[in-house]
Amino acid sequence: MCKLYVLNQLVLGGRELGWECFNGKEIVEMTSKQIKDGLKAGKEIYGLRVTEKGEFVPDEKVFYNNYMIKSHIGNLRPYGENAIANVMYVVTGSHTDNGVKVYNVISSRFEQACFTEERLKALMELGLVQGGAKLEDGKIVLPFEETAEPEAIKAEGIQTEEVKAEMKPIEVKEDKKAGEVKQAEKKK
Repeated sequence: MCKLYVLNQLVLGGRELGWECFNGKEIVEMTSKQIKDGLKAGKEIYGLRVTEKGEFVPDEKVFYNNYMIKSHIGNLRPYGENAIANVMYVVTGSHTDNGVKVYNVISSRFEQACFTEERLKALMELGLVQGGAKLEDGKIVLPFEETAEPEAIKAEGIQTEEVKAEMKPIEVKEDKKAGEVKQAEKKK
């Protein structure tokens, strides 16, 4: 099983239905029992931990401080402190693009993006990053340093420095005979 990042809690009225998680490629819905069993089995499920009372709380080890609660279509609210927007981001890793470090994120509305350090810091200062990174002495710290770009970015054909370094320039050789034929055609 791959890493799962918890994004949203699904509820209907006061009843919990489950959780929406991101596995690096797609959104996966899980029940609370599946998440608890996965955590007990040592699976890589980031964002939640279980208290002694059996309740879920954000997992501080991976810098989660909040998550969104989706009570019905289009209605998102934060679990913890009120946010200034009804969207939050989870940082899933980082990679280098054109010599600049960028951070891979997914939003509570399932938007995948790559943010520069400045943009991510601004979102963190506004309280819109629910987990996966924290600010420490003005620097972004990740719970684990990951430099691989997500599969979704590779599938879209966005190139990074590593890919560009592997590409070799195409040599253009001049064909003298073809050039002579073109010259002869022009004279006619």
